[in-house]
Amino acid sequence: MFRNSLAAALRHLARNKLYTAISVFGLSIGLCTALLAALVVHNQLSQDHFIGDYDRVYTAVTAITPPGHATVYIESTGSFVGPYLALKYHEIEAATRLIPHTMTVRKAGVVVKEGTYWADPNVFDVLPLPTLAGNLRVALARPDTIVLPRSIARKYFGRDAPLGETLTVDGTHVVTVAAVIEDLPANATHLQSGIFISGLTPWSELHRLDTLPNNGPGSTNVVGVETYVKFAPHVATGRLLDANPTLSDTLFARPPQGTSLALKFVRMDRLIAQPGLNPGFSSRLLMVSITGVGILAIAAVNFVNLLTARSTRRAREVSVRKLAGAGRRVLVLQFLSEALVYVIAASLLAIALTELLLPHVNAFLTAGATFRYWQDRAIIAAVVPSVLVIGIITGAFPALVLSGFRPLRVLTGETRQSRVAVLMREVLVTAQFSILIGLIIAAAVVYQQRRFATRDALRVDTDQMLLIQSPCNDAFTTRLRALPGVRGVACSSSTLVEHRLFNLGWVNDKAGIEHLIYPIVVQQTLFDLYGIKPIAGHVSTSSEGTSYVFNETAVRQLGFTRAADAIGYAASTRDAGKTLPISSVIPDFSLDSVEHKIEAQEFVVTAKDPGFDLVNVKLTGRQIPETLTAIDDLWKGTGAKDPINRTFLDLRIQVMYLAMLREAQLFGVFAVVAVILACLGLLGLAASIAERRTHEIGIRKALGADTGNIIRMLLKQFAKPVLWANLIAWPLTAYGMHRWLQGFAYHVDLAVWLFPAAAALALLIALLTVSAHSILVARAKPVAALHYE
Repeated sequence: MFRNSLAAALRHLARNKLYTAISVFGLSIGLCTALLAALVVHNQLSQDHFIGDYDRVYTAVTAITPPGHATVYIESTGSFVGPYLALKYHEIEAATRLIPHTMTVRKAGVVVKEGTYWADPNVFDVLPLPTLAGNLRVALARPDTIVLPRSIARKYFGRDAPLGETLTVDGTHVVTVAAVIEDLPANATHLQSGIFISGLTPWSELHRLDTLPNNGPGSTNVVGVETYVKFAPHVATGRLLDANPTLSDTLFARPPQGTSLALKFVRMDRLIAQPGLNPGFSSRLLMVSITGVGILAIAAVNFVNLLTARSTRRAREVSVRKLAGAGRRVLVLQFLSEALVYVIAASLLAIALTELLLPHVNAFLTAGATFRYWQDRAIIAAVVPSVLVIGIITGAFPALVLSGFRPLRVLTGETRQSRVAVLMREVLVTAQFSILIGLIIAAAVVYQQRRFATRDALRVDTDQMLLIQSPCNDAFTTRLRALPGVRGVACSSSTLVEHRLFNLGWVNDKAGIEHLIYPIVVQQTLFDLYGIKPIAGHVSTSSEGTSYVFNETAVRQLGFTRAADAIGYAASTRDAGKTLPISSVIPDFSLDSVEHKIEAQEFVVTAKDPGFDLVNVKLTGRQIPETLTAIDDLWKGTGAKDPINRTFLDLRIQVMYLAMLREAQLFGVFAVVAVILACLGLLGLAASIAERRTHEIGIRKALGADTGNIIRMLLKQFAKPVLWANLIAWPLTAYGMHRWLQGFAYHVDLAVWLFPAAAALALLIALLTVSAHSILVARAKPVAALHYE
């Protein structure tokens, strides 16, 4: 019986090539989009899963909650925390530490800035990485040893296993290659580098911290080191913290009054989704998931509508088969078989499209998603049942409609569909356009937020601003100012442009209560360079050559309601170690992501400071290539051994918002795909409806209806569900986009005009799609319509 049903299904598909092509192609696009979204989401949520025992490895996170402020999560702790935990608690199998660092690596004529980690010797016991050469267990057990990934080994030595070879780092220090690991998977790990240098090295940052006096529980050194702990099997992190409620008080020095310091553990593979560390990630991933499912739903609706829309064509077939003795069960099985054939064909095409498009999607999103369905049983276990479920769900309603025709009515000329079938189709079209309208609104909001983040939210002049990572050398900066294409130069600490949460300070308010503040060391000319005008006071230096400039948030934190009232207030800051009057208050601004709230900032204005490690250069905008060449030559003339590290601030901001930019483009692509699918479905639906109403149209024209009346009648049938779709799309999209915008500390308002605009656009798309066919039908001669069949 199944064989006969399948044969009948294949014959029907072969006879209706156009509708088969539209149905299969549309459904394959929806399946491909959903599959790509699922692979990208799975890749993000499976970060670090290639590391052995990843589910037992946790990162120690410091949570700081100042009075009246949200908790600040810092992905680091004091250098003593890891060794203390491993020694004190048997629940912890091992602990290790990493300190990220950028070093100049030199080999022969190759000189490159590389991201590296200072690492404890036992780092690979906690983070076992795939080994290519050497013994990772002892690779970092000696000072001045280094572990390289395969690509770096090839870059400097031309081969995979250069064990025993040496590199020169940071100018004069020689390190020996002790092991080589496989390259870290692209975007599949939170680790930023695969280069590890032994922390036992005397000049390493880890060694320096370990030799500090009083570096232990109760130390003021509470952040700065990435600490990983590997728990024993079947040990819950919460149990350790619950059993030791005073652990945080033991580890951390007494915090300022009203501020709490707490130790938290976040599983390594969940760092990327931790709201406190990456506030917008979860909402972005959820939106990608919802969008993928939404496009699949549009494709499924098209599929169901196309199957049911041509039901009158099959009414005689169903009636004859019923009179010949076929039961409804047999007919339902036949039509389900047809639906399954459609879905299987669409799935095979979707898999081929996914294989073709996935490399481009990975390149666009800098993702590392893979689709090895011939190897991964989990993919097969997910895809095969999904195809069967989609086939059964999408085929069930058409099968019930088609098998429900009554032979007597059909053979006497009545082929009108039931009200339930017509109503169901209108509901499906309404749902389809609800998703389309929602995608259009979402794409517009994402674009507006990206534009706001890269332009309006900065509040400073970033045009033609060049940043050079370098200590502030007077000889270099003086000659730099004299170059023709340079408008101005100012030195600062790199915390001006980097969100370094471990760069913390504390300031006393009028009541003597300490508050969290972020210190930034700058030269006086920096504010003019960025076009920042004081809102109270003026930037000047004291007799000691130093002054304090606070932003608006810091002044409010001190208890002043007006900026002018803070001028002259003697601010005592723990980080600077000096008590000086506030000379100026400037507007809040940030060169960091809008995902992070602008915190209280203290600008320590001075002419010279060892903290200066960033040179801010304002260019005139004329002859930029020649100016950059002159700056590079000037850098070489200083005798610096490292290559110049320079970048335009605008470019850095674009890179910082790259994920948001790609998200905006991705939603644009999704919206276009949704429009194409909706148009495909409407074309097929319009053709079927016009065909079913051929006699009606002929009679209307014979009775005097003109072409305009017929066109309006046909277009009205499609406009109604589109208009109803707004009642569903508007509230759901408003809620979803409101939640998405909450992932940003600063965001655009949800514009009301977007909703009617999206509705008008969706209606225009629907009417344009069906108008051409409607015009052809309406202009047909009545005699041809009345002779139809």
